[in-house]
Amino acid sequence: ENVIADNVQKENKLQRLLKVYLDIHPGSERELADEFRTAVGTITRWANGHSHPAQRAEQTIMRALQDKIYKELQNILTDCLMDNNDHLTVSFASELASEFEVATSTVKRWANGTARPHPRLAQMIIDYVKTRSDH
Repeated sequence: ENVIADNVQKENKLQRLLKVYLDIHPGSERELADEFRTAVGTITRWANGHSHPAQRAEQTIMRALQDKIYKELQNILTDCLMDNNDHLTVSFASELASEFEVATSTVKRWANGTARPHPRLAQMIIDYVKTRSDH
């Protein structure tokens, strides 16, 4: 019973990570398929939960997706939060901290990569920063 529950849990996590990444990078199924040496249709089936990779491959894929999501977060925060002298702009860091109900020091750790929010929160932060910078 535990093996089935574990597989369902992992599948759901893989699905969530794929959906987060594809939300951040719409249309990037080809890029992922190339990276994970599979077909575009397979990426779509994984994201929809209709199939999943072998267990060892799944762990590697989930780590790679998490790394991609966090790298994107770090890049976008660095781009938006740093001034020309590579100092964190306090006002925007404070705005993010307030918006996501965390300490300003947490936002700074996200930006320098020493801390990572949950992947769904990372997606929300990326969406927030992108939306804010569009205006």
